[in-house]
Amino acid sequence: MKLIKLYCNKKDFKVVNFHEGLNIVVGKVTSFETPKNDSHNLGKTKLLELLDFMLLGSINKEHFLKNDIFKDFVFYLEIKIKDNQFLTIQRSTLNDTKISIKISQQDINCLDCNEWDYVDLPLNSRDEEKNPKVLLNKLLNIKINDFVFDYRKILHYFLRNQNDYNDVFKLTRYKGKDSTWKPDLCKLLGFNPDFIIKKYQADDFISNSNKAITILSETNDGINNSEKINEEIRLISSQIETYKDELKTLNFFTSNDDTINSTITSLLLDIKKSNTKVYNLRTEIKLLENNQVNPRVNSKKLMELYEECGTYFPDSLKIEYESLENFNKKIFEESIKYIEKSLVDKKRELSETLISLKTLNEKLSENSKYISQMDLKTKYSELVAKIFDLQTELTQKNNLLKNVTAIDKINSDIINKTKEKDECIKKINELLNEKNPVFEQVSSKYKKLMKSITGLSCDIRIATNKNGNVEFESLFLNDQDVETKESDGNTYKKLMCSSFDISLLTSIGSSNSLNFIYHDGILESLDVNKKILYLDEILKILENNDFQYIISSLECDLPDEYKNQKYNCVVLTDEANGNLFGVNF
Repeated sequence: MKLIKLYCNKKDFKVVNFHEGLNIVVGKVTSFETPKNDSHNLGKTKLLELLDFMLLGSINKEHFLKNDIFKDFVFYLEIKIKDNQFLTIQRSTLNDTKISIKISQQDINCLDCNEWDYVDLPLNSRDEEKNPKVLLNKLLNIKINDFVFDYRKILHYFLRNQNDYNDVFKLTRYKGKDSTWKPDLCKLLGFNPDFIIKKYQADDFISNSNKAITILSETNDGINNSEKINEEIRLISSQIETYKDELKTLNFFTSNDDTINSTITSLLLDIKKSNTKVYNLRTEIKLLENNQVNPRVNSKKLMELYEECGTYFPDSLKIEYESLENFNKKIFEESIKYIEKSLVDKKRELSETLISLKTLNEKLSENSKYISQMDLKTKYSELVAKIFDLQTELTQKNNLLKNVTAIDKINSDIINKTKEKDECIKKINELLNEKNPVFEQVSSKYKKLMKSITGLSCDIRIATNKNGNVEFESLFLNDQDVETKESDGNTYKKLMCSSFDISLLTSIGSSNSLNFIYHDGILESLDVNKKILYLDEILKILENNDFQYIISSLECDLPDEYKNQKYNCVVLTDEANGNLFGVNF
């Protein structure tokens, strides 16, 4: 995939015509005599953001395109998928979630196009047939190192803005767990990520299980002796039966009072049942509310990690990798829905039971005036109250026992999952120690490029940390192979990032991958000699590799030999309407 052209429905927008090889987005200040004229707000950085937008990146209300000044803008990005196959993406700022796509066999202009192959596809549609990201993935069919990739997952290694120069491997967009980006980078470097994914899944399972144990233990107030609880249940049950037998011996009335006797007995039993039900409902509601306050998983954070569409692997891998992204959601989100529904049902049932209980007590009060044998009534009430208290205590003990049993089961699962995790760590270490031609090629090219530019030895390494997770490292080395501190500086850190991207693309580049790199402001802060060395090396690499290399730079920062129109893909100036969009904002 290569970039061909970016244009707009506004005549003052500066059309960006990308070409083969080196492309320079030039920012030019025409007059320093005017105080308002400067090198900022020309659109050099905004061009990269616009490309990301046109490649179907999501935007929030803070994005610059949400400014009212752009409300009538419609953008078009033409890309080359392969020889004799081009694709144009249309996306407006007013309806930025509606995407139209046209496929053609030649370079065309779609400003006045009325016939699109796909019209107003919803950006985040759950229907794969209507989702433009899914469609673009199918058309691009990106395959690298025998793995199928979602283009959005790897795009930003080749579309790096200035905020992405802080870390060679972890881009600013990767704000979630390492599990959201490290497996993809491993695949790019030629490592099968299966055991890496399983290791992260095991970590999540163990973490969530421990949270569950904490909740259950707090509910049990630290009581975890099942044998003691069982003995208490046996004693309470025995005492309840004793009181029930004693109830049977009571005779309230003579034969003439059988009806009243039967009514009161029935009412007392119903009241006892209702009181038990009220207690149980309140206990269940409290437990459900506690589970709401202390959820076992953070569904909100997990949802933030997957705004992009899932990776499209072969079926055998897709199940495992999607299980990583949906692991917590599948297990806990449904339980949250169940809890919310159960709370509504339980509270409604509690309200109905309290109303019924009030009615029963009123009936009991009405019928009790007919009882002449007050001593028997008092005795009966005392026995019923004791039975109720014991049944309440019995319910509590049974709940304690259920929680202890659940804790024991979870602990057993944790032990098994820990064994599985340890096995994954072993397999990961074996994987990293195996010969890997792709990683070796990336590493070799990286060392060579950094040596040519900086004159220093530099290396990239991959190993497991103390937790058994994969770590990537880029470092400068002295003659004794000991790390030095050059990477702490911003200038050399930028060179490390750009050199890694170039080494990666030239090692994996093919007709079925992204064949462009955009480095925003890469020349800034470099001295003149380093700029010349850098750009000279880029031209040498481009002679032997088929990709587009795009940089943005002020004209005054370019070495004289690179102030050449043949490299320019667009020139932005501080003149009236001279910036990228032709408007000031």
